[in-house]
Amino acid sequence: MKYKVYYDILSTSEKSTLLNVVKTKIYDRGKDFPGLQSNADLHFNVATHPLLIKLEKYMPKNSTILKCWANYTTGDFKSWHTHPGTFSIVYMLQNKSKLGTVLKDKKEEIQTICPENSCVIFDNSITHSSPSADYNLDRYTLAMDFE
Repeated sequence: MKYKVYYDILSTSEKSTLLNVVKTKIYDRGKDFPGLQSNADLHFNVATHPLLIKLEKYMPKNSTILKCWANYTTGDFKSWHTHPGTFSIVYMLQNKSKLGTVLKDKKEEIQTICPENSCVIFDNSITHSSPSADYNLDRYTLAMDFE
């Protein structure tokens, strides 16, 4: 299963600004959306622009962002899914546990290790989930789909 983790993406002030904005955007979107989520238009919010600019060096040339949204999860369950597009990036905004996205194929589950201010990039065809734990993860992430 192919994926890559990158570290130390944003400055401390950029990360703090982004977290403050994300906390105002997330809400309970109903039973079809695990945890709390924002609308999928955060790439239009100026607070995400430093992140999107810094992520460009890790992406194929001419990539186009399809959507960007924030998630808050406590780790009480997994929700396996895939996304449209070519690849996804999940940025760890607040993640004290260092538990990154869980990737799954027919043979195995891989628990990525992603500390705060890191991201994991993977092919959208890979089934994945936020991690589960027997304690409160108090985890904020930004998810992005690209073509």
